[in-house]
Amino acid sequence: MSGLGTAAELLRGRHEVTIISDEPTTATTSFLSAAVWFPTAAGPTEPVRAWGAETFDYLEALAAQETPGVRMRESLALYREDPVVPAWSSSVRAFRTADRGELALCYHYGFRFTVPFVEMPTYETKPHSRWISHACSSRVLSRST
Repeated sequence: MSGLGTAAELLRGRHEVTIISDEPTTATTSFLSAAVWFPTAAGPTEPVRAWGAETFDYLEALAAQETPGVRMRESLALYREDPVVPAWSSSVRAFRTADRGELALCYHYGFRFTVPFVEMPTYETKPHSRWISHACSSRVLSRST
């Protein structure tokens, strides 16, 4: 998501972009994966929080526009020990404590929340790859890195 998604956004902003890969997009690990926006322990705290919020809002807007491969999904974080409410709880939608029936074996605590989910094969091949390949300021080079 990071590579082609960033390339597509740069091209939309009329920047020149060169994509270098030793494999076609469909043969890369990223193409076969999925991405879930999830706040983690990263720093520096304030810039990461701002970048994360901007990314969340952008992906949420893509989901609202029914962009292929981008949806909002309920997620579940599981804990073996009683956690404090995480600082990122205000960064997601519909944050709540998980009910006992929602917890997996060996886990006694959990949180439910809604976050963006991006299915890479659909997201990258539909709106971005096609757009990148036809953009006049893009080049796709095949070479070993």
